[in-house]
Amino acid sequence: MQERNAQRTDRDCMKVAVLSDTHNLLRPQAATLSGTRDAVIHAGDIASLQLMDAVGEAAGQETPVSFVWGNNDEEWAEGLPESHCFTLGIISFFLVHN
Repeated sequence: MQERNAQRTDRDCMKVAVLSDTHNLLRPQAATLSGTRDAVIHAGDIASLQLMDAVGEAAGQETPVSFVWGNNDEEWAEGLPESHCFTLGIISFFLVHN
C-alpha cells in the first residue's frame, strides 16, 4: 500500500477544504483556497452572511461550496439546510453540524 501511495500524483487526488465553526472569522489559511481545492465544505456555525460570501469568494467561481446550518447561526441562516448529502467524485458525504 505504501508503494501505491508514493506513486500518486495530484491528478489522482481530490482536494477538499473542510471548514466548521468559523464564527465570523475566516483565517488566512482558509482565505487562500482559490484554485487550490476541488470543493469547499462548511459544516456550520458560520455566523454571518458576509463570512459565507467570503468563503465563496475564497473558493473561486469554479469551486463548489456546501454549507449547512450550525447551532450558532441565527435568523439570517434560516434557509440553510440542517444536513446535506452529496457526492464528490466517488465519495459520498453526509454533512451536518452536530
